[in-house]
Amino acid sequence: MGGFRRALAVVVPAVLLTAGAVVGFVRGEWLLGALVLVAAGLATALTVRLTGEGSDAERRAAERAGVLALVALPGVLTVYLGFRAGGFEATTVAVLAVALAAACVARVLLGHRPFQGMGWAAALAGVPLTFFAGWTLASATWSGSAERALVEFDRALLYLLAFLLFASVSWTSRRLRWMVRILALGMVVVCVAALITRLFPTLWDISPGISARLNWPVTYFNALGLLAALAIVLCLHLTSDETEPAAVRALAAAPAAFLGPCLLFTLSRGAIGALAVGLVAYVVFARPRGIVGGAIATVPLAAFATSAAYDAELLFSAELTSLGAAIQGEGLAVTVTACAVGAVALRLLFLPLDNFLARLRLPHRARRPVMATVVAGLAVAVVSLGLAFDAPGLVGRQYERFVLGTQLKATQDPRQRLSDPGNNNRLPTWRVAVDAYEAAPNRGTGAGTYELVWARDRPLHFSVIDAHSLYLEVLGELGRPGLIALVVALVAILGALGVRSRGHDRAVWAALLAAGLVWATRAGIDWDWEMPVVTLWFFAVGGVALARARNECRPGERAPIVVRLSVVAVLLVVATLPLLVGVSQDRLDESVEELTEGDCPDAVAEARSSLAALSVRARPHEIIGFCAVREGRLGEGIGALQRAVERDPRNWEYRYGLAIVRASAGLDPRPAARTALRLNRFHVLTRDAWRRFDRGRDPRSWRAAASGARLPEDLRP
Repeated sequence: MGGFRRALAVVVPAVLLTAGAVVGFVRGEWLLGALVLVAAGLATALTVRLTGEGSDAERRAAERAGVLALVALPGVLTVYLGFRAGGFEATTVAVLAVALAAACVARVLLGHRPFQGMGWAAALAGVPLTFFAGWTLASATWSGSAERALVEFDRALLYLLAFLLFASVSWTSRRLRWMVRILALGMVVVCVAALITRLFPTLWDISPGISARLNWPVTYFNALGLLAALAIVLCLHLTSDETEPAAVRALAAAPAAFLGPCLLFTLSRGAIGALAVGLVAYVVFARPRGIVGGAIATVPLAAFATSAAYDAELLFSAELTSLGAAIQGEGLAVTVTACAVGAVALRLLFLPLDNFLARLRLPHRARRPVMATVVAGLAVAVVSLGLAFDAPGLVGRQYERFVLGTQLKATQDPRQRLSDPGNNNRLPTWRVAVDAYEAAPNRGTGAGTYELVWARDRPLHFSVIDAHSLYLEVLGELGRPGLIALVVALVAILGALGVRSRGHDRAVWAALLAAGLVWATRAGIDWDWEMPVVTLWFFAVGGVALARARNECRPGERAPIVVRLSVVAVLLVVATLPLLVGVSQDRLDESVEELTEGDCPDAVAEARSSLAALSVRARPHEIIGFCAVREGRLGEGIGALQRAVERDPRNWEYRYGLAIVRASAGLDPRPAARTALRLNRFHVLTRDAWRRFDRGRDPRSWRAAASGARLPEDLRP
């Protein structure tokens, strides 16, 4: 038996090392280098465990080190994802999914009691999340595009692994508080870096990301706005919770002066509205004694800094490198910094007020009457002000403008969008998602197919990839089962946060609940699900909320090695899918880049490498086909485009490409062109192709028309 254990101690880590080395070789990033190091450490530690070397104290010390790493992980990953386009790219999602799978393997094999935090509560969200990920993958059987389902499965798997990893640990108050502090710091780092690029646009070379709305480094302004809103909620908690150390309360007052202008420069109306929900939720559920001092220190100065940012009109344009914009940026930088320093000073000044309010205690019998009186007074005040300012009429008019205002009014001042209640094409995108659900209510159109459904059924000339609503997009793509599973998981997480906020560490849990409500609100009106930078933390926190606390865990025996290895086997099998997707996507990106540079031999080589990792992809066949036609191999080109169509039959682009290569070979392109036009009747390429090919009736005219046809935009030299 000893020989078997020693052999196992070599084989299992070798598999992990090989996986980490393959991914690290492909991408060459620091995160993947860390993955290889984790696997190497796992090899050593696993040898110690299975060969019986090392004391229990040493093993427990190693497990504590792992838990400390988990405490910092959400904040660290927020910074990493913030500077990786928010984690939107399929390669980034695959990399993180593999990394979290490796972390779960390490936890299962090396943990003293690796399933200590798991209980019936964790199953409330874990089971529906697992079903949601499985249903996403299963949708490949009816969507016609296994590639799209795999990409969406990777994202669902990433969130599931984050939840399971954090739910496996028994959490203490100290660990929870440090996790929130580091998470808030990570969000602040990304937002401050974004604000710096607006105030000093020449400091970093971000020319592709310069626009009237601040979006760098996340690359999507609404996601950056949501990140700033989440950071504001968490920083308000840290500066208002009287149980936090004085230094934390003082320092946490400073970021609001930076976060307010950052949120403003994104011009994200949804993020601002969700922030209001989060702030109200935090005050209602947390009720910290330090909220008075925290509000006095942060709100006036943050408002002043945000107002100063609003007045810097030249910073709300793409001409940020002009002399006037540079002067305004430098002046605003001084103002914002002064407000941050002033907020810290004010917070230090009002720290004694926290202690005074913390000592106040109402008699138990008087608490409910006092609270009822306060709530009634606030209600009367709100109703009175609403009637005085004709709130019902104002709401009615704004609602009418929202419904009728499909597009925002064109204006030279981007700031005016903040007061425009138009839906900005949200209603048409939501209607198409609902129509897709009604056509297939029990299974939907398949994961990742909304882009194709919109291209086919859109009522106007406007291109989108997502439905701009997590709930409606899931309803359209995965039907009732998918939406029910997702909603049950989200409600379980929010419910657990709500329950926790009524007990010990109320303010901390209430802050996480408020941040969760901000995310859940925003997810209903945008595609935040596809941006792990603003979503991954939610499922990590959900795992913490539904895990058993240290004092709730019962001492028990360690998990048998058979159970551990069974779980590890499942994790390794599941992790192969994102690994293959990541390798394939990386090769595909290289292939597209080579094609746009006119290097067909290298583009074809990379495309074939992409297919070797994941044969269900369609785009590599498209690249191979276009290059074959360019080099005169017309039959090979037609075959490659036909294979692309088979792998994604509802994609208009491959039908369009098939029409071009058939016309180049003198074959009738009209059936393919007609189908492409039906799948996307508003696109200029499909309309132009049909007009060109429908005119001719002979091979010569088709060849002539094909010579003037354009490639899809992302494949053009």
